[in-house]
Amino acid sequence: MASEGAVREPMRVLVVDDEEVIRYMCSSSLEEAGHSPFAVEDGKSALAELGRNRYDAVLLDMAFVGPPMGRELYELVTKKHPYLVGRIIIITGVLKEEAIQCFRTEGVRVLEKPFELDEMIDAVSRIGPVSG
Repeated sequence: MASEGAVREPMRVLVVDDEEVIRYMCSSSLEEAGHSPFAVEDGKSALAELGRNRYDAVLLDMAFVGPPMGRELYELVTKKHPYLVGRIIIITGVLKEEAIQCFRTEGVRVLEKPFELDEMIDAVSRIGPVSG
């Protein structure tokens, strides 16, 4: 259940995870909190979707089948869509602590699986919608 008052403004959020249950839970919770989620299962689909539509935030899993994935996908997204720098939340159950700390040092929010859905909603809401 989402935190009461967590949503400041509705946002478009891209959810990228190969696990159907994670995509469903994140998308359902985001929708319940007043956001507009769209979910894809891999990096290729994420890049295609970002080429078609503009999003306020991206929930990005680090490990799934097929390239691009992980750090490579993060770099591609921020290079092709620089407005998303600071708007990507890494969700992971496999990154080593050094990699997690590296992302956090760069100012990237990392949610380690299993995470609380309230924590995810709060992280997304703190980003806020893209202006302009």
